[in-house]
Amino acid sequence: MDCFITSLRSTTHNTIRSRNPRPTRAEVTDVGTACLDGADAVMLSGETAAGKYPLEAIKAMKGVLSESEEIKLSKKELYFSDHDVITSSSNYLEEEMHVVASSAVKTALEMDVKAIIVLSLTGKTARAVAMHKPSVPVLAFCTDIQVARRLQLHRSVKPILFHSCMSTKSEGGWRMATLRGEAVRTAKEIGYIRNGDRVIFMDRSKGKKGDMFEYSHNIKLSTIRSSAE
Repeated sequence: MDCFITSLRSTTHNTIRSRNPRPTRAEVTDVGTACLDGADAVMLSGETAAGKYPLEAIKAMKGVLSESEEIKLSKKELYFSDHDVITSSSNYLEEEMHVVASSAVKTALEMDVKAIIVLSLTGKTARAVAMHKPSVPVLAFCTDIQVARRLQLHRSVKPILFHSCMSTKSEGGWRMATLRGEAVRTAKEIGYIRNGDRVIFMDRSKGKKGDMFEYSHNIKLSTIRSSAE
């Protein structure tokens, strides 16, 4: 995860440009370059905490980031390589996870998916999806509030805490069908998805005793329907 602590100093009250509600060209370039270089998040500090123009600073930041994102999407091959992320993996499990995460992000774009739902106790799977620059919300369901807080800094990730359903276990591990159902119900309640929308589920399940694999990385593409249908 990359975070750029940006500075629109010309919008703060204690600088030479204290009367200027607009950032300088150099500041705009810094923010745009951070986005093009792959930063997951940018942060304003003094500009909003003590600045004279906090709202103007936020609007300026949003405008620069929106335009930079459009450039990245139109020329994605120049700014990002799935192959580089996958080949830099430290072990075969991480490599497999990134291959599946890359497939989930590409499928979401091609199939007009409204959200990628990730079931992740540690946040590792959600972070893997974020590294492949998804263009839709990544709803990361987890149980640890510290994991949820850290995930907020990753691109497109919207952490959601599970309070009870994650304790539902089958003999070999989590009962994934139950967790997916609870995740969909919660996502509909919050307003991220509705009936008729396509969603992608991604998770990692541990092999049972006697299986010939340690972990299985899974993606599912589904169209949400009413529970009464």
